Amino acid sequence: MPSSGAVTDARDLLERANLVDVGCFELSGQRGAAVESGRKIVGPGPAQDLELENEAHELGVYWLSGGGRLLVRLLIALKSNAGDLRVGMQAEWDMGDLSRDDVPADVEEEFVNRVAVMTLVPYLRAGISDLASRILGVSVTMSLIRPGDLEFTSLRGDAPAEVAG
Repeated sequence: MPSSGAVTDARDLLERANLVDVGCFELSGQRGAAVESGRKIVGPGPAQDLELENEAHELGVYWLSGGGRLLVRLLIALKSNAGDLRVGMQAEWDMGDLSRDDVPADVEEEFVNRVAVMTLVPYLRAGISDLASRILGVSVTMSLIRPGDLEFTSLRGDAPAEVAG
C-alpha cells in the first residue's frame, strides 16, 4: 500500500533520495580468452592492436525490503581481441519511508536514467580503465556517455519488486 507521501515526478524523488553508498559488485577480466572464437593467446606485456568486438550493458533496479532503500546496479561487459572485461557498480539510495508502490514506473525510470546511471558512469569508466591496464596491459577509455546516451526502458518488466536486504 502506498504511503501518504507518494511522489509524482523524478524531481520530487531526487529531493527525497539520499545517496548512501556506491561500490563495486563485480570486477573480472580474462586475458586471451576464447581462443576458439579467433582470439590469440596474449602473452606478457601490453596487448597489441586492441580491437573492441562487443560492448554490453546490464541494469538491475531493486527496492530492498525492510526499509525505503533503492539499489541500482549497472554492469558493462567488454569483449576484445585480447580478452574480456566485466565491471559492475552499484549505488544505493535511502528513500526514507517510500516504497516501490509510492513511485510510479515512469518516475522510477526517469530517476534511474537521469540520476542513477549518471552517478555510476564515472565509477564504471575508472573500473574499466584500471582493469584493462592490469589484465590487458593497455589503457582503455570508455567513450563519453552523455545524459540520454544510455537509457533503459521497461525497468519493472521482469525485475523483482523487492529483495531481502
